[in-house]
Amino acid sequence: MKETRHVWTDLLAGLAVAALGVTPGLATSMTPQSVAELTRASHDIVVGTVSRVTEGSQGNLPYLEVEVSVSETIQGTPARTLTFRQPGLQSRQEAANGRRFVGLIPAMPGFTAGENVILFLGPTSSMGFRTTVGLEQGKFAVAAGNAANAAGNTGLFRGVTTGTVTPTEKQAAMLATRQGGVHARTFIDFVRQGVQQHWWK
Repeated sequence: MKETRHVWTDLLAGLAVAALGVTPGLATSMTPQSVAELTRASHDIVVGTVSRVTEGSQGNLPYLEVEVSVSETIQGTPARTLTFRQPGLQSRQEAANGRRFVGLIPAMPGFTAGENVILFLGPTSSMGFRTTVGLEQGKFAVAAGNAANAAGNTGLFRGVTTGTVTPTEKQAAMLATRQGGVHARTFIDFVRQGVQQHWWK
């Protein structure tokens, strides 16, 4: 049974790679990305609350559809609601042949209705799927005033510059953080400033 589960998981991960148009090793060996790298690769950067999460399938590829009520668009076209579909599921599903498999692809971010998030979203693939840049690294959960991704913000400020602008005291303290949550409002303001002033182009 364990071998069958791995087969289904590998198949699903392979389909996800094709759906997102990424390199095969991306989902299994993620190098920590800085906020500058996340920003450069993002099509949209939004702040908001996850309002709805549903599961479905497109052909043989199961997906998670996430709807976000947007409070701020830092990069991209402003909209009150942003909806996207990423490959994979968050719950066990019954396969057509009666076998069960784990639908959540390793390193793919999970979402819960009601959670506050900051999302660095990549472009939509030719198959209509998208997810956050760096997978789990591009989704920041905001709780108790702090923001952190699933990697614990590891490498988030590595080598990050601010052009000719001198960081504020709060920004300087944040930039010195090597790992762990950071003040969410400081982080949001910092990313917005970086985008507006083209620090990381």
